Amino acid sequence: MSPAGAPVPGQLAPNPVSPGGAATNPLMPGGSAPDPLTPGGAAHNRLVPGAAAYNPLTSGGAAYNPLTSGGAAHNPLTPGGAAANPLMPDWSDNALSPYAAGLAGSGLAGSGTSAWRECAVGVRTLPLSRGAKRPLRTLIFYPAAPAAPGRAGPKRAAPGSSETVSDRGSAFVTNTSKTSVTDCGSGEVELVEDAVPAVGRFPLVLFSHGLRGSPERYSAAVASWAAAGFVVAAPFYPHTNVEAARFDRADIVNQPRDAAYVIKRVRRLDRVASDPLAGHIDVDRVAAVGHSAGGYTTTGLFVAKHPTWLRAGVVIAGWLAPGAFAGPPATMLFLQGDRDTVVPLAQGRHAYDAVPWRKSYVLLPDSWHADYMVPGGKAYPLMDATVTDFLRWTLADDQAARLRLPPSGSPAVATE
Repeated sequence: MSPAGAPVPGQLAPNPVSPGGAATNPLMPGGSAPDPLTPGGAAHNRLVPGAAAYNPLTSGGAAYNPLTSGGAAHNPLTPGGAAANPLMPDWSDNALSPYAAGLAGSGLAGSGTSAWRECAVGVRTLPLSRGAKRPLRTLIFYPAAPAAPGRAGPKRAAPGSSETVSDRGSAFVTNTSKTSVTDCGSGEVELVEDAVPAVGRFPLVLFSHGLRGSPERYSAAVASWAAAGFVVAAPFYPHTNVEAARFDRADIVNQPRDAAYVIKRVRRLDRVASDPLAGHIDVDRVAAVGHSAGGYTTTGLFVAKHPTWLRAGVVIAGWLAPGAFAGPPATMLFLQGDRDTVVPLAQGRHAYDAVPWRKSYVLLPDSWHADYMVPGGKAYPLMDATVTDFLRWTLADDQAARLRLPPSGSPAVATE
């Protein structure tokens, strides 16, 4: 018996039902906020191939300020009423858009170039769209096959170049027969466009970016998770990404439906014989991860009647979407910097309190809103390892990964 209140490695908090009114606050906290991205310059530029000219993490990033005063504009939805709310995710197959038809024949198979070593990560682009007005260009990161014996793979990026996306490799270990093992050892993770997928089936993870963000801004973390044995789909949300022609922060209310659509489309690739990922996606093991407004988007996936194969979620500095945390149970992890001034800690805890299932809340020490999401941030290694181990545990039944998780801070409880 551990003493009451003592931290227990891997311990999840009990399942308290949230206090009244938890589901009624879909708002981002009001007020202006400082630039959540710390200066870092080129060292923080970890981009997918072909985007070297785009350095989103240099100092002076005032345009990335996700909050402005006037929070009323952030509340376009009334509380509750998930079944009657047309903005809730639609998980039915008949909701698939005709605009995504013909995906398998769109030439996305690429050049078929193998990765230069086992810890390479493949990346490809899917030109998805949920209707004519909601383009959802999506980057897919996945474990890549090693180069064939006696055959040189793609040229390795020079140290510190924009193609080097992580300084941490990892081995994915599982006792299940359905999911697969990848071993990236130690060192850097390489991004290789249209690489041949590694042998095996890999759980699917949906990643959602924050306001004025993009999958490229988070490519180091996303590639690290893919290297650990996951297929990670990261869409550009049409009106909140950094390249949006018409930026509209209130459009986040539509993003849970966008995210659900992307998940459905990527799952279907597993049974498209002509697609490179056919037979490589474990469609029954799916999780969602999101940062900031992407955390809001993530909570909005776990509404009434969400699929049982949506097993887990990671909300990083996010807040509560209307109707969130209903339906089949799923295991949830909440991460947030202990000095976050963009999304107050009370908002993050408010979302955590609303979860009636297994859950954990971890504060990242000496961290703000986004500095820990990129290499060089003091808590980046902790964030990366925690998310990776959480996904290994919840999607691959890796109990050793569960024991490596930091204790929940809300609060740790005595256990037998």
